[in-house]
Amino acid sequence: MTAPGRPPEADEAWIGLGTNLGDRAAHLTAALKAFGTSVVVVSKVVETEPWGIRDQPWFLNAVARIRWTRGADALLRRCLEIEKQLGRHREQKNGPRVIDLDVLMVRDLELELPGLRVPHPGIAERRSVLEPWAAVAPDLLVPGLDAPLAVLRARAETLPDQGTRPWLAPLPLGPLGALGGPGTIGGDMARIVVLFGKKPERIIDLDVEELSIGRGTDVMLDLDNDLISRTHCQLRLVGDGYVVEDLRSKTGTYVNKERVTAHILNDGDRIGVGPWTLLYQAPRVAQSAQKEADLDDFWAAAAADSGMIETVLPEEDTGEIQTDFAGLPRAAASMLRPDVPSPGESMVDYKGTMLASADEMDRIRKSLEVSQEPHLTVRVNGRVEKLKLEDVTFEVGYFDDADYRLPGNKLFGKSQFLLRELGEGVWQVERGSFFAKVKVGGKPLKSVKPLKNGAVIAAAGLKFRFKTGA
Repeated sequence: MTAPGRPPEADEAWIGLGTNLGDRAAHLTAALKAFGTSVVVVSKVVETEPWGIRDQPWFLNAVARIRWTRGADALLRRCLEIEKQLGRHREQKNGPRVIDLDVLMVRDLELELPGLRVPHPGIAERRSVLEPWAAVAPDLLVPGLDAPLAVLRARAETLPDQGTRPWLAPLPLGPLGALGGPGTIGGDMARIVVLFGKKPERIIDLDVEELSIGRGTDVMLDLDNDLISRTHCQLRLVGDGYVVEDLRSKTGTYVNKERVTAHILNDGDRIGVGPWTLLYQAPRVAQSAQKEADLDDFWAAAAADSGMIETVLPEEDTGEIQTDFAGLPRAAASMLRPDVPSPGESMVDYKGTMLASADEMDRIRKSLEVSQEPHLTVRVNGRVEKLKLEDVTFEVGYFDDADYRLPGNKLFGKSQFLLRELGEGVWQVERGSFFAKVKVGGKPLKSVKPLKNGAVIAAAGLKFRFKTGA
């Protein structure tokens, strides 16, 4: 019996990339660029122990999702052409190589042709493939295999002589947009679109660690309006993303229509500053990763921080804001007012809403510890709670023995829903009582449904967001 997961999409193909000679990162980069517009997602890079012939350098490995509607044999020919262009010579099986491109999967195809088997026959036994692949597509069901990639990766951890270690340096790919692709890998940066009401005015690339926002000459981004305080708020780089912090403004800073003290920004968040809306757009590599897996991202892990950091579950109606910003004036944040000191320099005595105090950082650290494991987040009375999923089942209901006891009592529908772990990182949600009214992703839950990372479960007037952890 196959465990729950997601089947391949109509144009979904995956290739594996490996290299252990010369400038390995450059070889991976060149191979990905050769695929051009078809590249959709690229995994993180891992360094892996050589397999088969042990006396050779360790490999760099990655996987990439390719938009592909042609045949598997055509994709194989394209891979061989790229290998040849990059100087590969097939002299020794399992020996050192400049580049190795494997067709891992093409849609839902299962075929065996001369020189080609799809899916690749070695997937379930190769950590060099499963480690990067399961990180970006944990719930993907590869045709012919009995479990999602996350489960296959967990099984493969006991395989002998297949050591892996993270490769922390990013690939120097620059924007995928330069290739014609839909997103970016590595070099792209976050930006904000400044809108007055719903009318876009300009785009600002966030090439600075801190961007002060307010009214007058003491801030980098001047929004001239009486509703704007002189030092209203700031955007600050933390890790790989930005936090917006209110600086004791008179009229408040809002994210998605909710007033905040500080908020970890996710792609698409709308920052309300007086009559202006600042539409935050994360680097497009983060967008693609979030759409594919929503994993291994600090902001996804910390988005529901208790205490100071606030977050808002996405609303179903997000309003009508223009999304085509072609032709708008565009500038780098560093060039808005180069003479204005960063908020970190000009407001060193300000303690009111900064993230840097010891107590606040301690709360964030504790929250992040929970975030590394499977958990639920739920907002109750304006405060976010994180519920760690420590056992293989977790039940929510109106009874004292429930893992999460809902307030109040019910004669019918005491058990609302139950989460069950099927394998490492693979969970499903089951409706509890016949009388329970539960929705997953806005759709009624009839019996059982596989859970994707980030899924929202609505029950008993509350919204629970499921997260697999890091």
